[in-house]
Amino acid sequence: MEQINMPYEIEYTEKSLGDLREIAQYLAEHSRDASFIVVGEIRDMIKALATAPKIGPVYEKRPRLRRVVAGKHLVFYEVDVDKERISIVRILHSARDVNHALKG
Repeated sequence: MEQINMPYEIEYTEKSLGDLREIAQYLAEHSRDASFIVVGEIRDMIKALATAPKIGPVYEKRPRLRRVVAGKHLVFYEVDVDKERISIVRILHSARDVNHALKG
């Protein structure tokens, strides 16, 4: 795993923010504690990307994207090395049709 000295900036797309809200709301309907835990795990994984942006493998169906696993969720992101920026593209449950969700 490649470590970098200065953390990359992390930005969220509107879709990824919507995904995170959806996940939090769905889980909160069943357990507020579970919602906090799961969203925390996702955010912790995203924070880790700032210092190890290439930790996730390239997503074979969309080579510009990388993905990491955060519990039962997949975080899809793009790395802009020149701008030292990570863009969180989508945050999806692993049981979803990921390819279909990434098209929209």
